[in-house]
Amino acid sequence: MKSLPNAAPPDSRALQCQLARDVLCFSGSLRIPATGWSMFPAIRPGDILIVEPAAITHVRIGDIVVLEQAAKLICHRVRAFAHDFGGPSLITRGDTSPFPDPAVEEDKLLGRVAAIVREGKSVPMRDRLSLADNAIAKVVTHGFPVARALLQLRNRPPNPVRTREKAVSTCPS
Repeated sequence: MKSLPNAAPPDSRALQCQLARDVLCFSGSLRIPATGWSMFPAIRPGDILIVEPAAITHVRIGDIVVLEQAAKLICHRVRAFAHDFGGPSLITRGDTSPFPDPAVEEDKLLGRVAAIVREGKSVPMRDRLSLADNAIAKVVTHGFPVARALLQLRNRPPNPVRTREKAVSTCPS
């Protein structure tokens, strides 16, 4: 079959959003990989997010949610609620972002992150960052090279304990 000249290919990001919404609707949960730095250190690139459906009335401030914004899936923390569209809407912000996102209507909410899996292990979910993690998020706000260096330092294995062994003579006396 011959394609039409200058026909635009389907928007793959919009298709991904619709597929994610469908999987979540039919299976009750969705596993998606984290790819950005906006939620560092709570969520790191490569983490797997387990998303469950949630109505806006069941979302709390501090929850991490997955939204559709500009045909992209965004994972940010809920900071406030508003009534900008004649109904409830969410104000979200990435932990490393200096400014909040635009208000999001309920129909753009895919669900709430129920669990984070990092390197095969479940990571505890918190509704806010610790003081240390908040400081790291502030530093990351100023540059991704800093974030990568912090991640490497944090993931570095501890130094092995060095012990001095006494030389043992095997020669008969």
